[in-house]
Amino acid sequence: MSTTHNTSLSGDGHHDPQQPERSLTTPLPTATMPQTLPDIQNTPDTRGVALEQVGVSDLKYPITVLDRAQGKQHTIASLA
Repeated sequence: MSTTHNTSLSGDGHHDPQQPERSLTTPLPTATMPQTLPDIQNTPDTRGVALEQVGVSDLKYPITVLDRAQGKQHTIASLA
């Protein structure tokens, strides 16, 4: 069974007669999608900011672990 959803609704939730109906699987027109993204990381940094060190430190992340009785324990993992 295939389901078609009306994606041509106006801001108030009613059908906009100016827009054709499309299913959710219909691709967007190419003109609305960016053709390429600039590679910012590979461009020279012209800001002149000296960095002594980069990276992530003291990261904390919530995790759930099982205890000996197979019960769940909620804790926070600390990664240096």
